Amino acid sequence: MEDNIIMKRKYLKKGYNVKKYEPIIEDIVDTGEPLNEKVANLALYMATEFPKLFYFWGGGHEYKIDEIDKLKSLDKDWSKLTPLVFGDEAGTLKPKSFDCSGFVSWCILMADTTNSFTRKLLKSHNDSDGYFIPDSSELISLGKSHKISKHILKIVKRGDFAWMPGHIGIITNIDKEKKTISIAHVSSGGQGMNYTTIDITTGLIIKDDLGKMPKNIKVPNRLNTKYFTHIISVKY
Repeated sequence: MEDNIIMKRKYLKKGYNVKKYEPIIEDIVDTGEPLNEKVANLALYMATEFPKLFYFWGGGHEYKIDEIDKLKSLDKDWSKLTPLVFGDEAGTLKPKSFDCSGFVSWCILMADTTNSFTRKLLKSHNDSDGYFIPDSSELISLGKSHKISKHILKIVKRGDFAWMPGHIGIITNIDKEKKTISIAHVSSGGQGMNYTTIDITTGLIIKDDLGKMPKNIKVPNRLNTKYFTHIISVKY
């Protein structure tokens, strides 16, 4: 799947053409593959079809518990300018999108057509805000944490999580020969939707497949701002 993707950027101010993308997501979900493979393929598709989709704090957390059985599609309001409702930037207009744990949980929600794993996810979520999707600290309770090292290749699989305090992503590719792991994630600080590769011997990002930032957007260098230190082996 990765070899056939043409990387591109989209800076949209209007909502997505949901009808265009829903059949592709349905095809990924209906493959009959194990849940972890579906989660990885959805994450990879989103990160490559919508690179630089803006980070939206709290984005992807707005699904109510009683709605999870009918949520099997893209959000038609994604990318529309929306006021943030969390944190110091509350009220700031940004394109509606994901934050890191919202993206991870959305991929699980879309992939798990039986809701078996999403029910497990729900049980791990002890927040009282009435929303379904937990944050990164709660997501890690679904698996076992391992520090990134050369030994991780014996444990990790596609669909597992890469985690550092305050940030989480989905592992989409494992290269045992090169000793690298590729991750789809949504980052703050101007990075947005990322697809990056880490060297498991150091935990540092060594490759960013989204290329250079446009000249008119001033953000920190992504290669120097993000790294992962742990892998969460998820119990799907």
